[in-house]
Amino acid sequence: MTEKENGILVIKIGGTEGVERDAALDDIADRSASDDKVVVVHGGSGAVDDLHERLGVEPTYVESPSGMKGRFTDEETMEIFKMAMAGKVNTGIVEELQKRGADGVGLSGVDGRLLEGEHKDKVIAVEGGRKKVMRGDHSGKIESVNDGLLGLLLGEGYTPVVGVPMVSHDGLAVNTDADRSAAAVAGALGARLVVLSDVPGLLRDPEDADSLVETVPYDEIDDAIEEYAEGKMKKKVYAAREALDADKFVVTEKSYASDRAGFEDAVGMLKGRWDSSFLHLHYLNKVPTKVMPHILGRAKDENGGVEHVEATFMEERSEEDAARSWLFEPENGGVMLDWVHPVEVLAAACGARLSLEGASAYLSEPEYTDCATAASADFGVSGDLFADGATATINVGKGFDETHKRMRFVLSEDEHVDFVYADSETEFESDYRGEWAWRRNGRVVESGKPTGPIPYEILIDEIGDAVDGGGTWVNEDVLRRIYEPVWDYNEAVDITDPVEDTGAVEEFERDAVAATEAIA
Repeated sequence: MTEKENGILVIKIGGTEGVERDAALDDIADRSASDDKVVVVHGGSGAVDDLHERLGVEPTYVESPSGMKGRFTDEETMEIFKMAMAGKVNTGIVEELQKRGADGVGLSGVDGRLLEGEHKDKVIAVEGGRKKVMRGDHSGKIESVNDGLLGLLLGEGYTPVVGVPMVSHDGLAVNTDADRSAAAVAGALGARLVVLSDVPGLLRDPEDADSLVETVPYDEIDDAIEEYAEGKMKKKVYAAREALDADKFVVTEKSYASDRAGFEDAVGMLKGRWDSSFLHLHYLNKVPTKVMPHILGRAKDENGGVEHVEATFMEERSEEDAARSWLFEPENGGVMLDWVHPVEVLAAACGARLSLEGASAYLSEPEYTDCATAASADFGVSGDLFADGATATINVGKGFDETHKRMRFVLSEDEHVDFVYADSETEFESDYRGEWAWRRNGRVVESGKPTGPIPYEILIDEIGDAVDGGGTWVNEDVLRRIYEPVWDYNEAVDITDPVEDTGAVEEFERDAVAATEAIA
């Protein structure tokens, strides 16, 4: 059950005869008369079965590798679904509500793209203990709900009655699960969800109605499904979890995952739900980053775009980094993920796309770990602020003699713009946020020390706005621009076998610092 203070109630009516539909419709009509906001979501498997039989079409049922059983929806079955669900069940419920004085409005998921998601043309089924691929399926998984349409109807006093099919991204009507439809609607509206069924609920023993599992902690839902749920109950419990997930707002620091596979899983979960999550990358809120696009935009107008970027982000030895040596391990993303900041600035703030061209790994502080504690990567760069054939060299690391956090944007052989970042401790203790300088022929022609709030003050405001429905900056395109260069680096270099030669490490540090020398 999900609940906010908006007072909306989503009621899922099952499609089997055991549900006391008349009593439910009486209650819905009473609530409507009291100006309560109610959305009805219905199933209708019984009506679909009846129409199958009347038409002489034998339905096909399949079992997924996870043990869930469902109807295989080929093109003919999809036509039956549309006739039974939209033509009979939905109209019948609206009719019964009208008789009771409630102004019901019937909607399928296709109407106004109310329920939208990706069309799955094939399913993997288990038959005789063997897996097989079945093609021609007309089903999908809901990724987004047109809550604005529902809100418009609710605001005018109507009672929306929603049923499948849903609509695919390319406009095709496809089947989807009614319980999960209800969960998606409740999650999108931030509503309270009530599921009416012909069984008491999740039972420890399906044959014993007194063995009801009254509550399940969120982190034990998977175990409960595995241990107790059978048949259609699996989908109902999954749907309950999805409703809870849709009502969550998650704040994550630095990354959603530590490797490409985990990243792809995270993106898959977030599709259609980007506003349910906030990713904190604090260099995006540092003051030099905030002024950077405007300054570089002017530079592009005058010079035709950035030709090369040098980014050096290094920190001196610290007890904190020594205590966090696990960050350098491959399973945790390594030093390039820990120092994702120059990539995030280029990709998110400057709109760049980076393609890896060369990479090296160094062990700058053996007391931290045996894995790489420093990284160097060369990239090809494209984007509106960059010239054709632009490149970037990113040098990052921890455990050095000094701290350097600087980026240089080269405009031509004799012209560049430098940005210097203050570290977090300096930002907390003073008004200094960093500085920038535009140099031509070795002389500073323009510079500044911009002021503003520190990243963590901005973070508090951003999270508050996002939770209140103001949205976040997170989307698939920008996430891929930030993290795919990191995954490319980690896949190209063995960070468990870094360069350890003292002379080579010192040369790496010396060259990286020289490439982004301090502002005079």
